[in-house]
Amino acid sequence: MSRLEVRDFDRELWRRKVMQDYAIRRVNILAPGKTGFICADSSFNLQNIRYHALWSIHCISIYGLFNGMNNEDQLVGYGSVPYAGLLYDSSVDVGIFNPYRLIDQQVNYLRIAREYASIVRNYAVVRDSGLQVDVALVDGSLSTNLEHLSLKADFSSRQAALDAQEQLLGLPKVVSMAEDSHASDVAHRMGLEMSNLMLFNLVLEEGEYVVDAGRFNVCYLKLPGKNLAYLGGRSSPVTVRWEFSYPRFEEDLDAMASIWLQEDDLLHSQLYPLRIADYLTRKIKTSGLLDEAISDVRPELEFRSLRES
Repeated sequence: MSRLEVRDFDRELWRRKVMQDYAIRRVNILAPGKTGFICADSSFNLQNIRYHALWSIHCISIYGLFNGMNNEDQLVGYGSVPYAGLLYDSSVDVGIFNPYRLIDQQVNYLRIAREYASIVRNYAVVRDSGLQVDVALVDGSLSTNLEHLSLKADFSSRQAALDAQEQLLGLPKVVSMAEDSHASDVAHRMGLEMSNLMLFNLVLEEGEYVVDAGRFNVCYLKLPGKNLAYLGGRSSPVTVRWEFSYPRFEEDLDAMASIWLQEDDLLHSQLYPLRIADYLTRKIKTSGLLDEAISDVRPELEFRSLRES
């Protein structure tokens, strides 16, 4: 199978069009100082029964202090990582959707509430313990999560998510990192049928970025390739979407891009703490939690679950 290529794309033309709306800036790669990160991620599962639906969640919060040295990876045993003082917190929960409607919407509310609340709670724990904590990292997109919360549904889970969001955004520095982004609003405004990430991947040079300013400063950054041990050489560039909850974030963007370049274990759009939080959420099977709850309570199952071959 031949390699997929973008054809008939006039890069210089579209670069000029992008520059009409956005200043193209260059990230400064530097020797980053010590930076403390706190983050959270969760895995979620739901299962319909005859008259209701159940949910289960496993939430992980991680703290790590980037120091640029070879530290033992005490969380997953990857060898050495440039983070010291790694800590984690884990919680599991099972519940029922009440009311039993708009389940997908309620799932988002529950996830946002649990992850944001976990970050806020553990940020305070780490700070009160005398450890350095500088940046709260969010998995996904702050702006997309805000859109989900703007839907005027009358659920207690929505109010819990709004409260958690308010507390999270009260922290000094919050940065979200999308593992993958399918947003296409910028490209669509330019008459292109592609994602924003694809557009900026095509028009930006390595090390360049643009900022879609607003309530959250959405940065599309084409990170330079980096040396990865398992590749035996330099990787290809990676275009990412990082969002900052505060103004005058440029120095932090420089520092985080520089930290990203020092992580040599995996090619990914997120920093190590977020990636490992995601990995650890899968250590407990949330579907198994629901299976155990159902076997204990024995509610009436959906008819599809009662079929016999």
